[in-house]
Amino acid sequence: MQGRAKGFLVMGPNISSVWGDLPMNTAIISSLLAGFGTTIGAAVVLFWGRTMQRELAFFLGCAGGIMLGIVFLDLIPSALQQGNYLSTAVGVLSGIALLRALDAALGVFFPQGSMMEENFLRMGYLIAIGIALHDLPEGFAIAAGYAVPGQLGLAIALAIGLHNLPEGMAVAVPLHMAGVSPWSIIGITLLVSLFTPLGTLIGLFLISFSQDFIGLLLAMAGGAMLYLVVAEFLPEGKRHGLFLTTGGFLVGLLVTYVIHRVLP
Repeated sequence: MQGRAKGFLVMGPNISSVWGDLPMNTAIISSLLAGFGTTIGAAVVLFWGRTMQRELAFFLGCAGGIMLGIVFLDLIPSALQQGNYLSTAVGVLSGIALLRALDAALGVFFPQGSMMEENFLRMGYLIAIGIALHDLPEGFAIAAGYAVPGQLGLAIALAIGLHNLPEGMAVAVPLHMAGVSPWSIIGITLLVSLFTPLGTLIGLFLISFSQDFIGLLLAMAGGAMLYLVVAEFLPEGKRHGLFLTTGGFLVGLLVTYVIHRVLP
């Protein structure tokens, strides 16, 4: 989805002339619907019923593949086009450091290696925080898309909505395994989904001031998601089934690549 970065770049110094005609209501509604994909994904898991070990391995692998695809096909290329190698590297490392710190903080309340339910609860909360951090700059991307002529904003919102489906599953699966009630899971994913329109609102006001700031946030989101994949998704998936985790991971990568090609 390199079109996101293109959308940022074509604005240039004429952003102020576009600002007056910016369809703010359409951008906000689109970002709301895109963010709501997280809740829909969680609802699918809850409707599925009791999650078995095989399903958990596949879902974690699939979500990991999609997230890794987003990082390398979307977030990092967009961050590079918005800034440079140094700012992108700083953003990625900052995102990794932030999630590592959050992981350590959650580990105080839910120590790893104690009860399995606590491990799943810790993972679910960490994934939700990481996805929320990731959704904020995606809201910026929607704002940027609607700041240029054409259907770029709608294409970005559709792509983000599709990405949010497995991300909602990734939040719901460990929380469901930890015994969290379905309504609480829906409430958590609804809260996470609000970060997309929040990012769009902020982006509508910041986009004309600092494209470097947007690039840094995109890179931070990439680092945060990279940490989740390497430190949480794949290791936990392998514990429940290496073959299905690997298969899900490859499916996730394929889904992201197809979306990337269909919605350039």
